[in-house]
Amino acid sequence: MNSLIRSITIGLATLFIALSFNPVLADKNNNKSGGGNAITPTLDFNEQTHLEFMCQEEKLARDVYITLGAQYPEYSVFGNIDNSEQRHVDSATAMFMKYGFPNPSTNDNVGVFTSETYGEYFNENFTALVERGLIS
Repeated sequence: MNSLIRSITIGLATLFIALSFNPVLADKNNNKSGGGNAITPTLDFNEQTHLEFMCQEEKLARDVYITLGAQYPEYSVFGNIDNSEQRHVDSATAMFMKYGFPNPSTNDNVGVFTSETYGEYFNENFTALVERGLIS
């Protein structure tokens, strides 16, 4: 038992020493420190591409619900859903700002997708989803 307690104590002491000599490790996900040890968040190419896709996907959902809500004004659910989707768009857009990337969507008009990578894909999907929503 003494051996176990001694091992735990040594392990905790080693961890404390390591963290005190490398404050970046101690503050890895918490950039509240005002010192020069703050970590600059970065995204790799795949993460950036995924974030771009998510942002466009949320805008697609919002735009489809706005369009269907205008077509079926008697159903207030569309307005509730498009408000929710707008919050998702805002969250994804905030991530672009956090990581210092320009938002690939340069036009916020309903049904217009300007992303160089995914614009055409989302324009086609917008048209298809609205067409389906108008017949059922």
